[in-house]
Amino acid sequence: MPMYSLLNTSKQQKLTLFFTKRNNYLKICKEIKKTLKQLMKSGAIVDEQGKLNNFAIEPRMYVTDQPQFGFTPKAELLNDRLAMIGFVSLLVLEALTGQGVLEFLMNLS
Repeated sequence: MPMYSLLNTSKQQKLTLFFTKRNNYLKICKEIKKTLKQLMKSGAIVDEQGKLNNFAIEPRMYVTDQPQFGFTPKAELLNDRLAMIGFVSLLVLEALTGQGVLEFLMNLS
């Protein structure tokens, strides 16, 4: 085999390897860009270097038609549950001590 054909084959293999690595690198870059776009849409914070800041994920903003303060169903449910807990604890206190709430509080001193 002539020396020229060996050099030519070696150069061709090197070029093929180079372009294969380059294409793989470009594919990885595209995947990274795609992932960063998805993170940006999800509300994650990505700095100018492309690093994800895991501790600064902001909640999504939403707007509702109903006010979120005052007599909302959630607030009423919480109030009802706390009142039931308080009432049951007063019944338990009276059952254990044999005194009413006012008697119990007067006898504390």
